[in-house]
Amino acid sequence: MKKNCITGLALIPIILVVWTTIGLLVAYTVALIQGHIHLVPFISDLGKKLPEMAVSRITGTISSIIDVAVKLLNYKFIKLYRPKVRHVYNRLILCIGLLSCVGFILAGFVKGNESKAGHFTGAFVGFGTGCIYNILQCTLCAKLQPSRKSRRIVYYRIFACVITIIPMIALTTTLLTCSQLKSCNTHYLKTALATLEWAGMFGLLCYMPTYSMEFQNLTLKWPKSLKDDWICKREESTDVESPEEPTTVTCRHMITLLPSDQLLGSVIPINIQEAYRIY
Repeated sequence: MKKNCITGLALIPIILVVWTTIGLLVAYTVALIQGHIHLVPFISDLGKKLPEMAVSRITGTISSIIDVAVKLLNYKFIKLYRPKVRHVYNRLILCIGLLSCVGFILAGFVKGNESKAGHFTGAFVGFGTGCIYNILQCTLCAKLQPSRKSRRIVYYRIFACVITIIPMIALTTTLLTCSQLKSCNTHYLKTALATLEWAGMFGLLCYMPTYSMEFQNLTLKWPKSLKDDWICKREESTDVESPEEPTTVTCRHMITLLPSDQLLGSVIPINIQEAYRIY
């Protein structure tokens, strides 16, 4: 490994999950102790009053910044290790992922009691495009990683997508149905919608650690100029189809049987001599 390369990029998705989880738990605990929320609140309720509002906004901002880094690293990984993927398609996936980060920031800083349209738009964009992004990444993983080890990642990503999509569909369906019928109990409706929202967030966080298997094949390089690339391949990764698996080196031994009279420097005559060459 070159000295001007930094490893450890695989920790970024894990840091995002740990940071977001701890931040939400701290904000929830503070809000619950202060009596500002019910037992099962909306995620946005953690940002309505101080002091939990400061914790939730700091957590959301830093999480969105780290999420942007994850999306950019994933874009670079596909560009370096997935040459079969069209560049336009890769950029489209990147734009969808960045749009989800913008949506979460908008939903975090625009309160529902100040602007319902702005808050709901940010939440819809954040969760919706986040689900679409994960589905697209799961599709690429399923098509381009046929090995047995990669199939486990594909199955886990499918599971994470399912536990994200189902709550989002159920939340939207319940909200539209109750708004049309106008006969739903308000207390139970809020509890159900809040539970589905937390379930969707849980699904997004469960999907994130799977990127660590791919980012371990990337390194951050200090460029000589701004035009040079900051992210490069790891020298150990040579398998394009499945770079997260170690590359196996196969050695073939060819045995050549030579007569003794053809061996130079032979003093004692022998009938058969073995010569080995490694390819």
